Amino acid sequence: MHQHAPVILVSAFSINPESNGNNSPSWKLLAQIGRFNPLIVVTRPIYREAIERAVAADEELRTMQITWVWFDVNSIPNAVRGARLHRAWWQRALPGFVLKQKLSFDVVHDMSPGAIRTPSRLWKLGKPFVFGPVGRQRRVPKNYLIHVYGWRAWLGTELRWRVDQILQSRDRALHNSMRHANYLITFDREVNHQNFGSQAPVLHMPVAGCDSGISEAHRGEHFTVVASGPLRPEAGFDLCIRSFARYYHQLSGNEQLRSQLVIIGDGPLAAYLQGLAAEMEISSAVGFIPWLHATDQRALFTEASVFFNTAHQGRCDQLSLALSCGLPVVCFREGVCGDFVSTDSGVTIRQGRYDTTVTRFSEALRLLHTNPTLHARLSEGARRLFSQQFSWESKGQKLNSIYRQLTGNPA
Repeated sequence: MHQHAPVILVSAFSINPESNGNNSPSWKLLAQIGRFNPLIVVTRPIYREAIERAVAADEELRTMQITWVWFDVNSIPNAVRGARLHRAWWQRALPGFVLKQKLSFDVVHDMSPGAIRTPSRLWKLGKPFVFGPVGRQRRVPKNYLIHVYGWRAWLGTELRWRVDQILQSRDRALHNSMRHANYLITFDREVNHQNFGSQAPVLHMPVAGCDSGISEAHRGEHFTVVASGPLRPEAGFDLCIRSFARYYHQLSGNEQLRSQLVIIGDGPLAAYLQGLAAEMEISSAVGFIPWLHATDQRALFTEASVFFNTAHQGRCDQLSLALSCGLPVVCFREGVCGDFVSTDSGVTIRQGRYDTTVTRFSEALRLLHTNPTLHARLSEGARRLFSQQFSWESKGQKLNSIYRQLTGNPA
């Protein structure tokens, strides 16, 4: 006997289809869930016009069974709208609102990609409860900040991390959310059921994705290393520049002419990093681009040779694009990128002493430059990793599998 697809009630505090070039992770995940299941989406009316425009412009979305329910808490002062207090208040009031609507559904999913800060109370609705994807900020090793940016930079980062740890450990509502979850989705391997006493199975799934699928590479004779992210201390671009410089100065004159580092991003350290490149005598080989349109960024990535990520924190949002373009990845093993990258798709190194890290990163770049067979194998592995874990289609299939598992409804 054929069973109906389970109806999924999704809560999304922030879901703007027009943010980040119509590539909002929440929006894209919703569209994937809607491919397989009828949906009830509860979100704030501030996004209603943008959502209605997006649905009107997308024929596939118009054919999906999606019911939009608009909800907000009007007692929150305007000064804190969008802040943690507003989100917490919204989450607290949500179960009562849903019960009053007398909606019929089989699974509830709190889909709020971001750091674990605000608990969910959807488990109170008495249905199988999916929580995530969520993650949390990682601790930045002291030696990577204090000797480069000083005590103040390290202390600020350390205090933020410690405060988050204290708040999470003492938040009874957050622990209840995790313990009552029937399935936990994380984009950070440091977040798991053991952190909160939960017995729920865990799906480790990256938040970011990209629309265009796998791109064919158009690489010429140049060895182009591309890095992307905010120019802030925790992004580790000082390591990126010093490592590239050590690699670069080991090359012959002709090899130097064909090697370059391109950094995409802006932030308070832009002038410092440009000065560091000059100090390392590689200014002619390093390009700084504050911002690129998504189309131009993909074009650059298809012509690049390596994606270099030295970040200590963050979600590594550009990893998906890099993998789809077949770029081998060089990154920290302990970073968020390192959670996904293996010896099949890149080169990872362990955190350690600062100068040792620079040496190991430079050796990784040298290895990929001088070993085309290895580069080709990792490039193919990068595309395979994208298809299996980073494409929106693969994420939709995994979520559908979870929903059907929780409802005992085979595909």
